This record gives sequence, structure tokens and C-alpha cells, in this order.
Amino acid sequence: MNKQSSSPPIQNIGGFRCGCGCGVWGIIILAGLAILIFFLADGIFKNATPPSAIETDSTVSGDSSFFGVSRWTFTGQSGDGINISLVSTDDDYDPLVRLFGPNGHELLSDDDSGESLNALINCYALPVSGIYTIQVDGFSGDTGSYELSLQTIELKFPRNIEYGQQIEDTLNQCQQSFAFNGDAGDIIWVTLSGSSFDAVLQLLDPNGVEIAANDDSFGFAPALQGVALPSSGTYRIILRPYFEGRTGNYVLELSEGE
Repeated sequence: MNKQSSSPPIQNIGGFRCGCGCGVWGIIILAGLAILIFFLADGIFKNATPPSAIETDSTVSGDSSFFGVSRWTFTGQSGDGINISLVSTDDDYDPLVRLFGPNGHELLSDDDSGESLNALINCYALPVSGIYTIQVDGFSGDTGSYELSLQTIELKFPRNIEYGQQIEDTLNQCQQSFAFNGDAGDIIWVTLSGSSFDAVLQLLDPNGVEIAANDDSFGFAPALQGVALPSSGTYRIILRPYFEGRTGNYVLELSEGE
């Protein structure tokens, strides 16, 4: 008796017939891979594209979508005060702005501090001299067209402060910074008293990266309590009003110890 050869059965999955066994799940997997590759390529090309230059006190336009310009560089000096405004020119684009220091560390970011859903970095003192990078992103991966503004503002030079010292003064600008030298492992305390306004305290490491911040530890009086310094170098304490334009008198004290 002759045996008849048989071919592999044709599978019927989800209404699709495919001799190789593929079907709806194969199509879904391929579609998912295509989407993943698109987003990976978007990020790769954005980072591979050389940044454009932006001058201080100027406004530029751009597009953060695929192959669009998303990074801008500028040269700043230590202590320079800047405002960065990122405004969407698309109705459905929620912009997010990031600022990176000369060493590539992200210093700060903002999503919705501007009007509507626009991004704003307001009253920021550059910690070191060098080339800074502004990166334009979007909330939850949003993309679109935008206008980016970089403005300089006048700030007082940082005041020096030492452990055990108390400074009594009046804040009459958008922020005041205090510089001190610390060693790795130092435990520091910063307190604010006698202030006639709602204030915020920030602590920046020698690279300008925020390592601690506080608004209301004691009523409206902020405090940085028992912060361990990660490395040796010059640190900065930033004093700013919680509500823009509301300033007044204050007493700031820096101490070190357990």
C-alpha cells in the first residue's frame, strides 16, 4: 500500500489562516516591536543630533518631534541669573524643560510652572562657568513645536557663610545664595527665622545639583535638618520666596554636627 505524504496542517488562528503558524498574535507582536523601534530611534536621533546654540536674551523656535531640534547650548558664568521659558505653539503639546550643567549632570527640570501647561525655570543662579545645555522634552513623551526663551536677570553675588554663623538681612530680589565649604560626611543644619515672608531653602552640591530642599518645617519657616554632605567642596544654600515677588526680612543660620 502506498503511503500518501501529508503537509503540515494549516492553522486557523483568530480567523486568519497561515501555513507557518502565524496569526493575530504575530501581527500584534510585530506592531509592538515597530512602535518600540520608533520611540527608540526617536530618542537616539535626538541625542545624536548636535545641539544648536541659543544666545542669552533671545527667543528661538523649534520642533521636538522626530528628527527635531531638542537641545540648545549657551555659555554662562558662575553666579549668572537666568530665566528659561518653554512655550508650546501646538494646542496638544505639554512641554517639559531640563537644564544640564557643563559636566552633563541634570541640574533641574520643570513642567508646568509657566502659564497654562508651559514650562518655566525662574530665577536660577548658574553654579559654575561653562557650557550649559537646555533640553526640550514633553510630559509623558509629548512632542510638538515650541518657542524657547533664555533671559538673564541681575542677582547679587553669593554671600559667604561659615559653620556657626548667623546672617540677618533683607531679601529684595528673587533669590539670595550663600556659599560655604564642607567636607564629605559633614552633617549640616540650616534654619531660617524671623522671616516676614513664606520662604524656600535649597542646598546645592559643588556641581550645582540640588541635594535637599524644604518649604515649611516650622510653620512658614523652612529648615534643612541633618543633611549629610556627599563630597568635599563648595556648597550653596539658596533662599527664595515661595510666592514670586513676596520678600522681606530674614535670619539664616548654618551649623554643623549630629
